[in-house]
Amino acid sequence: MTNKSTFQYVFDDPEWGNFGFKGDIRFVSNYSSSSGAIIIELTQGATNPGKPFTGIYYRNLTSSTVQLANAINPDYSSADTATLDEAKTKFTRNKMDTYVSWGIVQPYTKTTSQ
Repeated sequence: MTNKSTFQYVFDDPEWGNFGFKGDIRFVSNYSSSSGAIIIELTQGATNPGKPFTGIYYRNLTSSTVQLANAINPDYSSADTATLDEAKTKFTRNKMDTYVSWGIVQPYTKTTSQ
């Protein structure tokens, strides 16, 4: 990407608590018109400063909804990487279900301000 865009992810759940992160979008891979991966270089909220790259998978994208999920290892540990190239190799279409349990991911619905 030539333009620098920022991504902010905030999670507020009564069971898991509040957490989130913010970073710069460094790479986007569109698998189809409704799914893909976004690789973020974290600027806030990194759990390991030596591994600042994380993956965000999306699917079921429509004009009003999307499912977004940050990539985590099956044991719930961080899947973050040290380099962008490592992240591009790790967060692929074929590995999406390794890092995301889609059954627990709720869709986000677009809202409009009045």
